[in-house]
Amino acid sequence: MSPPFVIAHLGNAACAGARRVVLTAAPVGAALDGADRVFVLLAQTMLDDAGPARRSALPMASRYEIALRVTTELVVLELRRMARTDFGAMRRRHANIQ
Repeated sequence: MSPPFVIAHLGNAACAGARRVVLTAAPVGAALDGADRVFVLLAQTMLDDAGPARRSALPMASRYEIALRVTTELVVLELRRMARTDFGAMRRRHANIQ
């Protein structure tokens, strides 16, 4: 299930002509339909943190959140390298969509 705010952000990005990437641990949902690229992070979430599906001692979605944090930081570094930009320029263009 994709939260409505995720679908809304993908719609706004599409209207702006942006390419849309979704990082997820759940490879099903409406958000995937609105993405140009999907990357599945193999990590436990609250959907599979109990019973026989449990794969981690970390509670709930902690494993996913750690994987997501590291992945997005690596993506930022790679995008900065590809754009041949420095930290100051990247910081000036920063926008927070939350």
